[in-house]
Amino acid sequence: MKQVMIVLSVMMIGSGVHADELSDMKKDIEALKRDVAELRGLVRGSETRNTEPSIDRKAGLRKKYEEDRKTYSEEQLREIETLYQSANKDLRSPEAKAAKALFDEIRREYPDAVNHKGKRLADLLPK
Repeated sequence: MKQVMIVLSVMMIGSGVHADELSDMKKDIEALKRDVAELRGLVRGSETRNTEPSIDRKAGLRKKYEEDRKTYSEEQLREIETLYQSANKDLRSPEAKAAKALFDEIRREYPDAVNHKGKRLADLLPK
């Protein structure tokens, strides 16, 4: 704030700024400070709102993951992940038929498997 006042004073002396113009500049600075404070409050409020749902979402994901672990062995979970990643890679290549076969295998062998967001893979896989 002191620097701003010094700069304004130097500007006033150097350019012949009148007292009323300096007063207007001070008012503008105060208005800008209020705006910045208001924006900081809004940002802080949105940060608080954004963190709360993520905690609930993570708890839901952990629950789905635990359900998957009860349904499938570690080896089966690795197989599901490998099949899914291979199929996604193949889906974007000329070997799309191979991807379809992998997706069909996931649907057939692991009908209740969920993705990392807790959604059933069978519902998300392309037909």
